[in-house]
Amino acid sequence: MNRRGFLTPAIAQPADAAVVRLGWRAMATGWELVVPVSPRDPLAAGRDSFALLDRLEEQLSVYRDNSEVSRLNRTALARPVRVE
Repeated sequence: MNRRGFLTPAIAQPADAAVVRLGWRAMATGWELVVPVSPRDPLAAGRDSFALLDRLEEQLSVYRDNSEVSRLNRTALARPVRVE
């Protein structure tokens, strides 16, 4: 192993490590989360991650009339708009 390889942290799981693959659809895109099986609950990590994606989509989507971005687009020309 060279110096660079020694100093680079290993972030990949071993080839035989068990993983859980979770899929979700948000923001007109397919999302996949690959979570290593460990003492932590991989399904809880997936639920938390995909819940965050849903919250971001609700806030940022131009296709939802009640999103923050849609509200900004409707009213920013007339007056300042407070955003998160």
